[in-house]
Amino acid sequence: MQMAQQLKMIRKSSPVRELPLPDGYSYEYYTGDEAQVSDWLRICKEGLIEPSAGNECFRSVIVNYPDLDPENDLIFVLAPGGERVATIAFVLHPGGVGYLHMVCCLEAFRGIGIGAAMTSFALAQLEMRGIRYTYLTTDDFRLAAIRSYLSAGFEPCEDSDEMRSRWEEVRRKITESKRLKRSEESERSEGEKAMDYSGKYFSVVGDSISTLSGFIPDGYALYYDENNMKNAGIESADDTWWGQIIFRLGGKLLKNNSWSGSTVSYHAEFTPGSFAFLDSRMSLLGGDGIDPDVIMIYMGVNDWASGTPIESYGNMPENMSFTGAYRIMLDLIKEHYPNAEVWCISPAISTLRGDPNFEFPYCLGGRHIREYADAIGKVAAEKGCIFVDANKNEKIVDALDGIHPDKNGMYTLADEIIKKLPVE
Repeated sequence: MQMAQQLKMIRKSSPVRELPLPDGYSYEYYTGDEAQVSDWLRICKEGLIEPSAGNECFRSVIVNYPDLDPENDLIFVLAPGGERVATIAFVLHPGGVGYLHMVCCLEAFRGIGIGAAMTSFALAQLEMRGIRYTYLTTDDFRLAAIRSYLSAGFEPCEDSDEMRSRWEEVRRKITESKRLKRSEESERSEGEKAMDYSGKYFSVVGDSISTLSGFIPDGYALYYDENNMKNAGIESADDTWWGQIIFRLGGKLLKNNSWSGSTVSYHAEFTPGSFAFLDSRMSLLGGDGIDPDVIMIYMGVNDWASGTPIESYGNMPENMSFTGAYRIMLDLIKEHYPNAEVWCISPAISTLRGDPNFEFPYCLGGRHIREYADAIGKVAAEKGCIFVDANKNEKIVDALDGIHPDKNGMYTLADEIIKKLPVE
Protein backbone atom coordinates (compact mmCIF):
# COMPACT_ATOMS: atom_id res chain seq x y z
CA MET A 1 0.00 0.00 0.00
CA GLN A 2 1.40 3.41 -0.95
CA MET A 3 1.89 5.78 2.00
CA ALA A 4 0.22 9.19 1.84
CA GLN A 5 2.48 12.07 0.92
CA GLN A 6 3.40 14.26 3.88
CA LEU A 7 2.22 17.83 4.17
CA LYS A 8 4.76 20.44 3.17
CA MET A 9 5.33 23.91 4.63
CA ILE A 10 7.56 26.71 3.37
CA ARG A 11 9.05 29.80 5.00
CA LYS A 12 10.64 32.48 2.86
CA SER A 13 13.87 34.01 4.12
CA SER A 14 13.13 36.70 6.70
CA PRO A 15 14.46 37.82 10.10
CA VAL A 16 13.90 35.30 12.89
CA ARG A 17 12.67 36.17 16.36
CA GLU A 18 14.65 33.64 18.35
CA LEU A 19 12.63 32.30 21.29
CA PRO A 20 14.30 31.31 24.57
CA LEU A 21 14.22 27.81 25.95
CA PRO A 22 12.49 27.31 29.32
CA ASP A 23 14.64 28.29 32.31
CA GLY A 24 17.44 25.82 32.94
CA TYR A 25 17.28 24.20 29.49
CA SER A 26 20.15 24.47 27.00
CA TYR A 27 21.34 23.39 23.54
CA GLU A 28 24.01 20.80 22.78
CA TYR A 29 25.55 20.10 19.37
CA TYR A 30 26.22 16.56 18.23
CA THR A 31 29.84 15.55 18.88
CA GLY A 32 29.87 11.92 17.80
CA ASP A 33 29.25 10.59 21.31
CA GLU A 34 27.56 7.16 21.31
CA ALA A 35 25.33 8.31 24.16
CA GLN A 36 23.99 11.04 21.89
CA VAL A 37 23.09 8.45 19.26
CA SER A 38 21.25 6.38 21.88
CA ASP A 39 19.38 9.44 23.11
CA TRP A 40 18.52 10.51 19.55
CA LEU A 41 16.94 7.08 19.00
CA ARG A 42 15.10 7.26 22.33
CA ILE A 43 13.66 10.68 21.51
CA CYS A 44 12.73 9.94 17.90
CA LYS A 45 10.99 6.70 18.85
CA GLU A 46 8.30 8.92 20.36
CA GLY A 47 6.73 9.66 17.00
CA LEU A 48 9.27 9.62 14.17
CA ILE A 49 10.87 6.18 13.89
CA GLU A 50 9.96 2.58 14.57
CA PRO A 51 10.39 1.25 18.15
CA SER A 52 12.82 -1.36 16.82
CA ALA A 53 15.07 1.19 15.07
CA GLY A 54 18.77 1.03 15.90
CA ASN A 55 22.04 2.74 15.01
CA GLU A 56 21.55 1.99 11.32
CA CYS A 57 18.55 4.31 11.36
CA PHE A 58 20.71 7.14 12.73
CA ARG A 59 23.30 6.52 10.03
CA SER A 60 20.65 6.48 7.32
CA VAL A 61 18.65 9.58 8.25
CA ILE A 62 21.41 11.68 9.82
CA VAL A 63 24.97 10.62 8.96
CA ASN A 64 24.23 9.72 5.33
CA TYR A 65 21.52 12.32 4.72
CA PRO A 66 22.39 14.55 1.72
CA ASP A 67 24.16 17.80 2.64
CA LEU A 68 23.78 17.17 6.39
CA ASP A 69 26.90 17.65 8.54
CA PRO A 70 25.93 16.13 11.92
CA GLU A 71 28.44 18.10 13.98
CA ASN A 72 27.14 21.41 12.60
CA ASP A 73 23.54 20.60 11.76
CA LEU A 74 22.25 18.38 14.59
CA ILE A 75 21.41 19.66 18.05
CA PHE A 76 19.77 18.44 21.24
CA VAL A 77 17.90 20.23 23.99
CA LEU A 78 19.09 19.40 27.50
CA ALA A 79 16.76 19.54 30.51
CA PRO A 80 18.09 21.18 33.71
CA GLY A 81 19.30 17.80 34.97
CA GLY A 82 21.24 17.13 31.75
CA GLU A 83 18.79 14.72 30.09
CA ARG A 84 18.50 15.04 26.32
CA VAL A 85 14.79 15.62 25.71
CA ALA A 86 14.48 17.00 22.16
CA THR A 87 16.35 17.14 18.87
CA ILE A 88 16.31 18.90 15.51
CA ALA A 89 18.50 18.90 12.41
CA PHE A 90 18.76 21.83 10.00
CA VAL A 91 20.19 21.31 6.51
CA LEU A 92 21.32 23.74 3.84
CA HIS A 93 20.78 22.23 0.40
CA PRO A 94 22.34 23.70 -2.78
CA GLY A 95 20.63 26.79 -4.12
CA GLY A 96 19.98 28.30 -0.69
CA VAL A 97 17.25 25.82 0.26
CA GLY A 98 16.96 25.16 3.99
CA TYR A 99 15.30 22.10 5.46
CA LEU A 100 14.21 21.27 9.02
CA HIS A 101 14.74 17.55 9.56
CA MET A 102 13.80 15.00 12.25
CA VAL A 103 12.18 17.37 14.74
CA CYS A 104 11.08 15.58 17.90
CA CYS A 105 10.60 16.11 21.64
CA LEU A 106 9.90 13.57 24.36
CA GLU A 107 6.20 13.52 25.11
CA ALA A 108 6.74 14.30 28.80
CA PHE A 109 8.43 17.60 27.85
CA ARG A 110 5.97 18.81 25.24
CA GLY A 111 3.82 21.86 25.76
CA ILE A 112 6.41 24.01 27.59
CA GLY A 113 7.89 25.86 24.62
CA ILE A 114 10.82 23.61 23.68
CA GLY A 115 9.62 22.95 20.13
CA ALA A 116 9.03 26.61 19.30
CA ALA A 117 12.38 27.67 20.76
CA MET A 118 14.25 24.85 19.01
CA THR A 119 12.63 25.69 15.66
CA SER A 120 13.50 29.37 15.98
CA PHE A 121 17.12 28.47 16.84
CA ALA A 122 17.39 26.23 13.77
CA LEU A 123 15.86 28.89 11.51
CA ALA A 124 18.29 31.49 12.83
CA GLN A 125 21.22 29.21 12.01
CA LEU A 126 19.93 28.68 8.48
CA GLU A 127 19.34 32.41 7.95
CA MET A 128 22.99 33.07 8.86
CA ARG A 129 24.02 30.64 6.11
CA GLY A 130 22.16 32.59 3.44
CA ILE A 131 18.98 30.76 2.49
CA ARG A 132 16.22 31.69 0.02
CA TYR A 133 13.62 29.68 1.86
CA THR A 134 13.24 26.82 4.34
CA TYR A 135 10.83 23.94 4.05
CA LEU A 136 9.73 21.03 6.19
CA THR A 137 7.38 18.09 5.95
CA THR A 138 4.95 16.92 8.58
CA ASP A 139 1.88 14.77 9.13
CA ASP A 140 -1.76 15.82 9.25
CA PHE A 141 -2.19 14.64 12.84
CA ARG A 142 0.73 16.64 14.29
CA LEU A 143 -1.49 19.60 15.11
CA ALA A 144 0.68 21.01 17.90
CA ALA A 145 3.75 20.96 15.67
CA ILE A 146 1.83 22.56 12.78
CA ARG A 147 0.60 25.35 15.07
CA SER A 148 4.21 25.97 16.11
CA TYR A 149 5.39 26.06 12.50
CA LEU A 150 2.63 28.49 11.53
CA SER A 151 3.68 30.76 14.40
CA ALA A 152 7.27 30.58 13.12
CA GLY A 153 6.19 31.94 9.72
CA PHE A 154 5.79 28.73 7.72
CA GLU A 155 2.94 28.61 5.24
CA PRO A 156 1.11 25.54 3.93
CA CYS A 157 2.07 24.33 0.48
CA GLU A 158 -1.28 23.79 -1.27
CA ASP A 159 -0.20 22.84 -4.76
CA SER A 160 -2.93 20.30 -5.54
CA ASP A 161 -6.60 19.66 -4.84
CA GLU A 162 -5.64 16.87 -2.45
CA MET A 163 -3.31 19.12 -0.47
CA ARG A 164 -5.87 21.94 -0.34
CA SER A 165 -8.46 19.51 1.01
CA ARG A 166 -6.07 18.10 3.62
CA TRP A 167 -4.99 21.56 4.77
CA GLU A 168 -8.63 22.61 5.07
CA GLU A 169 -9.22 19.66 7.40
CA VAL A 170 -6.08 20.50 9.39
CA ARG A 171 -7.31 24.07 9.89
CA ARG A 172 -10.69 22.78 11.07
CA LYS A 173 -9.02 20.48 13.60
CA ILE A 174 -6.74 23.24 14.85
CA THR A 175 -9.72 25.50 15.44
CA GLU A 176 -11.50 22.71 17.29
CA SER A 177 -8.41 21.89 19.37
CA LYS A 178 -8.12 25.54 20.42
CA ARG A 179 -11.72 25.46 21.60
CA LEU A 180 -11.10 22.27 23.57
CA LYS A 181 -7.89 23.66 25.02
CA ARG A 182 -9.71 26.74 26.31
CA SER A 183 -12.28 24.45 27.91
CA GLU A 184 -9.62 22.25 29.50
CA GLU A 185 -7.72 25.25 30.81
CA SER A 186 -10.82 26.51 32.57
CA GLU A 187 -11.23 23.14 34.28
CA ARG A 188 -7.68 21.84 34.74
CA SER A 189 -5.29 24.76 34.99
CA GLU A 190 -7.20 27.33 37.00
CA GLY A 191 -4.74 26.99 39.86
CA GLU A 192 -1.77 27.77 37.64
CA LYS A 193 -3.52 30.73 36.00
CA ALA A 194 -4.99 32.24 39.16
CA MET A 195 -2.01 31.99 41.52
CA ASP A 196 1.45 33.35 40.88
CA TYR A 197 4.22 31.26 42.41
CA SER A 198 7.04 32.53 40.22
CA GLY A 199 10.24 32.70 42.25
CA LYS A 200 8.58 31.34 45.41
CA TYR A 201 10.39 28.88 47.67
CA PHE A 202 8.78 25.45 48.09
CA SER A 203 9.48 22.88 50.79
CA VAL A 204 8.23 19.30 50.85
CA VAL A 205 7.11 17.09 53.73
CA GLY A 206 6.74 13.49 52.67
CA ASP A 207 7.38 9.78 52.99
CA SER A 208 9.09 7.38 50.56
CA ILE A 209 7.07 8.65 47.58
CA SER A 210 8.73 12.06 47.89
CA THR A 211 12.32 10.95 48.59
CA LEU A 212 15.08 11.28 46.01
CA SER A 213 18.78 10.56 46.23
CA GLY A 214 20.70 13.73 47.03
CA PHE A 215 17.66 15.77 48.09
CA ILE A 216 16.74 14.64 51.60
CA PRO A 217 18.58 15.20 54.92
CA ASP A 218 21.44 12.89 55.86
CA GLY A 219 20.26 9.96 57.95
CA TYR A 220 16.76 9.88 56.52
CA ALA A 221 15.61 6.60 54.95
CA LEU A 222 15.58 6.72 51.16
CA TYR A 223 13.37 4.89 48.66
CA TYR A 224 14.32 6.45 45.34
CA ASP A 225 17.96 5.46 45.39
CA GLU A 226 19.96 4.88 42.21
CA ASN A 227 18.40 1.46 41.63
CA ASN A 228 14.78 2.47 42.20
CA MET A 229 15.27 5.65 40.19
CA LYS A 230 16.47 3.53 37.29
CA ASN A 231 13.54 1.12 37.62
CA ALA A 232 11.11 4.02 37.72
CA GLY A 233 12.69 5.87 34.80
CA ILE A 234 13.40 8.83 37.08
CA GLU A 235 16.57 10.65 36.08
CA SER A 236 16.36 13.86 38.10
CA ALA A 237 14.17 15.94 40.39
CA ASP A 238 12.34 17.09 37.26
CA ASP A 239 10.81 13.61 37.11
CA THR A 240 9.29 13.73 40.61
CA TRP A 241 5.81 15.00 41.45
CA TRP A 242 7.19 17.84 43.56
CA GLY A 243 9.86 18.76 41.03
CA GLN A 244 7.24 18.96 38.28
CA ILE A 245 4.95 21.20 40.32
CA ILE A 246 7.75 23.55 41.32
CA PHE A 247 8.96 23.72 37.70
CA ARG A 248 5.52 24.34 36.23
CA LEU A 249 4.70 27.06 38.74
CA GLY A 250 8.08 28.74 38.32
CA GLY A 251 9.15 28.16 41.91
CA LYS A 252 12.35 27.03 43.61
CA LEU A 253 12.97 24.05 45.89
CA LEU A 254 14.09 25.08 49.36
CA LYS A 255 14.00 21.85 51.39
CA ASN A 256 12.73 18.30 50.92
CA ASN A 257 12.02 16.76 54.33
CA SER A 258 10.88 13.31 53.22
CA TRP A 259 11.60 10.09 55.09
CA SER A 260 10.90 6.69 53.57
CA GLY A 261 8.55 4.61 55.70
CA SER A 262 7.52 7.55 57.87
CA THR A 263 4.08 8.24 59.26
CA VAL A 264 2.42 11.36 60.56
CA SER A 265 1.43 9.55 63.76
CA TYR A 266 3.48 7.75 66.39
CA HIS A 267 4.11 4.00 66.04
CA ALA A 268 6.35 2.28 68.55
CA GLU A 269 7.62 -0.18 65.95
CA PHE A 270 8.74 2.53 63.49
CA THR A 271 12.04 4.41 63.36
CA PRO A 272 12.36 6.95 66.21
CA GLY A 273 12.58 10.47 64.87
CA SER A 274 10.79 9.71 61.60
CA PHE A 275 7.30 10.86 62.63
CA ALA A 276 6.01 14.00 60.94
CA PHE A 277 4.42 15.38 64.12
CA LEU A 278 7.92 15.89 65.59
CA ASP A 279 9.46 19.34 65.85
CA SER A 280 12.80 17.80 64.86
CA ARG A 281 11.36 17.35 61.35
CA MET A 282 9.07 20.34 61.02
CA SER A 283 11.77 22.79 62.11
CA LEU A 284 13.90 21.81 59.09
CA LEU A 285 11.75 23.18 56.29
CA GLY A 286 13.72 26.42 55.94
CA GLY A 287 17.41 27.16 55.70
CA ASP A 288 20.12 29.74 55.18
CA GLY A 289 17.87 32.45 56.56
CA ILE A 290 15.10 31.66 54.07
CA ASP A 291 11.64 30.48 55.06
CA PRO A 292 9.43 28.57 52.62
CA ASP A 293 6.64 30.41 50.84
CA VAL A 294 4.80 27.15 50.15
CA ILE A 295 4.93 23.86 52.07
CA MET A 296 3.59 20.79 50.26
CA ILE A 297 2.67 17.89 52.55
CA TYR A 298 2.15 14.52 50.91
CA MET A 299 1.79 12.15 53.86
CA GLY A 300 -0.61 9.51 55.10
CA VAL A 301 0.15 6.45 52.99
CA ASN A 302 1.98 4.65 55.77
CA ASP A 303 -0.61 5.69 58.38
CA TRP A 304 -3.29 4.15 56.15
CA ALA A 305 -1.22 1.02 55.51
CA SER A 306 -0.68 0.63 59.28
CA GLY A 307 -4.35 1.05 60.17
CA THR A 308 -3.69 4.10 62.33
CA PRO A 309 -6.81 5.18 64.26
CA ILE A 310 -8.41 8.23 62.69
CA GLU A 311 -9.27 9.83 66.02
CA SER A 312 -7.95 9.31 69.53
CA TYR A 313 -10.16 7.44 71.98
CA GLY A 314 -9.98 6.70 75.70
CA ASN A 315 -6.56 7.63 77.09
CA MET A 316 -4.82 7.44 73.70
CA PRO A 317 -2.31 10.29 73.19
CA GLU A 318 -3.23 12.61 70.32
CA ASN A 319 -0.01 11.79 68.48
CA MET A 320 -1.10 8.16 68.13
CA SER A 321 -4.16 9.04 66.05
CA PHE A 322 -3.93 10.29 62.49
CA THR A 323 -6.08 13.37 63.00
CA GLY A 324 -4.36 14.28 66.28
CA ALA A 325 -0.85 13.89 64.87
CA TYR A 326 -1.77 15.84 61.72
CA ARG A 327 -2.99 18.71 63.91
CA ILE A 328 0.27 18.72 65.86
CA MET A 329 2.28 18.72 62.63
CA LEU A 330 0.35 21.70 61.24
CA ASP A 331 0.62 23.60 64.54
CA LEU A 332 4.41 23.21 64.41
CA ILE A 333 4.52 24.35 60.79
CA LYS A 334 2.39 27.39 61.63
CA GLU A 335 4.65 28.19 64.59
CA HIS A 336 7.87 28.00 62.58
CA TYR A 337 6.59 29.41 59.28
CA PRO A 338 3.55 31.60 59.99
CA ASN A 339 3.60 33.20 56.54
CA ALA A 340 3.84 30.00 54.52
CA GLU A 341 1.01 28.69 52.38
CA VAL A 342 0.48 25.05 53.39
CA TRP A 343 -0.88 22.43 51.01
CA CYS A 344 -2.29 19.33 52.69
CA ILE A 345 -2.40 16.74 49.89
CA SER A 346 -4.34 13.50 50.28
CA PRO A 347 -2.81 10.24 48.93
CA ALA A 348 -3.73 9.44 45.32
CA ILE A 349 -4.99 6.10 44.05
CA SER A 350 -2.32 4.14 42.17
CA THR A 351 -1.93 0.98 40.13
CA LEU A 352 0.74 -1.62 39.45
CA ARG A 353 2.52 -0.63 36.26
CA GLY A 354 1.81 -3.04 33.44
CA ASP A 355 -0.76 -5.13 35.33
CA PRO A 356 -4.30 -4.54 34.03
CA ASN A 357 -5.69 -6.92 36.67
CA PHE A 358 -4.28 -5.01 39.66
CA GLU A 359 -6.86 -4.03 42.25
CA PHE A 360 -5.98 -1.15 44.56
CA PRO A 361 -6.09 -2.25 48.25
CA TYR A 362 -8.40 0.49 49.51
CA CYS A 363 -8.50 -1.01 53.01
CA LEU A 364 -4.87 -2.11 53.24
CA GLY A 365 -4.52 -1.55 56.99
CA GLY A 366 -8.15 -2.24 57.85
CA ARG A 367 -9.48 1.25 57.18
CA HIS A 368 -10.50 2.74 53.83
CA ILE A 369 -7.96 5.21 52.43
CA ARG A 370 -10.81 7.71 51.95
CA GLU A 371 -11.09 8.02 55.74
CA TYR A 372 -7.53 9.39 55.85
CA ALA A 373 -8.19 11.75 52.94
CA ASP A 374 -11.27 13.12 54.70
CA ALA A 375 -9.29 13.53 57.93
CA ILE A 376 -6.65 15.55 56.08
CA GLY A 377 -9.37 17.78 54.64
CA LYS A 378 -10.93 18.28 58.05
CA VAL A 379 -7.70 19.29 59.79
CA ALA A 380 -6.59 21.47 56.88
CA ALA A 381 -9.85 23.43 57.16
CA GLU A 382 -9.42 23.77 60.93
CA LYS A 383 -5.89 25.16 60.55
CA GLY A 384 -6.53 27.45 57.60
CA CYS A 385 -4.48 25.36 55.16
CA ILE A 386 -5.19 24.41 51.56
CA PHE A 387 -6.66 20.93 51.08
CA VAL A 388 -5.64 19.32 47.80
CA ASP A 389 -7.73 16.19 47.37
CA ALA A 390 -5.45 14.10 45.13
CA ASN A 391 -7.27 11.02 46.48
CA LYS A 392 -10.04 11.84 44.02
CA ASN A 393 -7.63 11.60 41.11
CA GLU A 394 -9.23 11.36 37.68
CA LYS A 395 -6.26 9.45 36.26
CA ILE A 396 -4.71 6.55 38.15
CA VAL A 397 -1.03 6.88 39.10
CA ASP A 398 1.31 4.28 37.57
CA ALA A 399 3.54 2.75 40.26
CA LEU A 400 6.41 0.28 40.45
CA ASP A 401 4.77 -1.78 43.18
CA GLY A 402 1.26 -0.39 43.29
CA ILE A 403 2.32 2.45 45.64
CA HIS A 404 5.57 4.13 44.53
CA PRO A 405 5.08 6.08 41.27
CA ASP A 406 7.28 5.60 38.25
CA LYS A 407 8.13 8.59 36.06
CA ASN A 408 4.75 8.55 34.30
CA GLY A 409 3.02 8.21 37.65
CA MET A 410 4.94 11.19 39.03
CA TYR A 411 3.78 13.34 36.13
CA THR A 412 0.20 12.14 36.62
CA LEU A 413 0.36 12.92 40.33
CA ALA A 414 1.67 16.42 39.59
CA ASP A 415 -1.17 16.93 37.08
CA GLU A 416 -3.80 15.84 39.60
CA ILE A 417 -2.44 18.09 42.36
CA ILE A 418 -2.27 21.16 40.11
CA LYS A 419 -5.80 20.50 38.79
CA LYS A 420 -7.15 20.43 42.32
CA LEU A 421 -5.51 23.59 43.58
CA PRO A 422 -8.24 26.06 44.59
CA VAL A 423 -8.69 29.29 42.66
CA GLU A 424 -8.22 32.55 44.48
